[in-house]
Amino acid sequence: MITREAIADYLLDQEVERGVIEVHRHKILLAPAAGLLAAAVLAAIVASRLVPAAGGWPWLLVLAAGGWFWWRWLNWRCYWFVLTTARIIVASGVFSHNIGLMPLNRLTDMSFRESWIGQRLGWGKIVVESAGQDQALHVINWLSRPRELYLEISNQVFGDDE
Repeated sequence: MITREAIADYLLDQEVERGVIEVHRHKILLAPAAGLLAAAVLAAIVASRLVPAAGGWPWLLVLAAGGWFWWRWLNWRCYWFVLTTARIIVASGVFSHNIGLMPLNRLTDMSFRESWIGQRLGWGKIVVESAGQDQALHVINWLSRPRELYLEISNQVFGDDE
C-alpha cells in the first residue's frame, strides 16, 4: 500500500531531492460511494420498519455499499501526487505500486484545467508534456488545489535557485 512513508523510498538522496508538496486526489471522488452507502442505510431502515418479514437482505445491501465505499476510500488514500525539487511523482496502488515520474528538467509544457464547479470545490487537472514519445505522466486528473500545484511546479522549474 502506498503511504506517505512509502513515498520516501522513491526519493533520491536528501541533498539532491526533497519533497515540496504531497497531495491526494480530491475527496469529491468519494461522493458517489458515500451517497450509495447513505441510501443503502436509509433503504435498510425503511425496509426493516415497513416490512419486518424482509429479514436481513436490506442489511446485505448496506454491507455491500459499505464495502464499495471502503474500497474507494482505500484507493483514494493510496494515491499521491508528489512534487519534489527534482521531479513530479504520481504514486498509487493498494496491492501493487504504480509509480510514474517526470524529471522537472524534461518538462516542456504544462497547463492546468478547472471546470466551473471544480473552481468552486477545489479540484482540477494538470497536463504535463515532455520531450519524447512515451510519457509516464500526461494528464493527472482530480487533483486538489490544482492552481497552487501549477504555481509551485512553475516556481520549481523557472524560479530562482537561491
